[in-house]
Amino acid sequence: MIQFLRKHSLLLSLALCLAWTGLFANMTGSVGTSNSAEQEKALNTALERCITNCYALEGFFPPDLQYMEEHYGLSYDKSQFFVDYQPVAANIRPDYFVLLLKEDNK
Repeated sequence: MIQFLRKHSLLLSLALCLAWTGLFANMTGSVGTSNSAEQEKALNTALERCITNCYALEGFFPPDLQYMEEHYGLSYDKSQFFVDYQPVAANIRPDYFVLLLKEDNK
């Protein structure tokens, strides 16, 4: 079982990251029940998971947001949120900041 997990750890971690991203996408699409603060929290959680998974699987932190979008399925509403992602080095956890651009008026 352990060998199976080691062999397929990339796929399992990718599936987890995609599930979190899907959860975030579902929250942004729901009508009236979710608010901007919850969406911002979900985006922060998705970013943390993608950053951690990338380092655990590949041995370096993601160089930019596009890398996380392409390799780990990160997606968010760019018209509602601005993410300032500042990589420091491949082996130092990056700094990021999520800024709400406009309130969700659903």
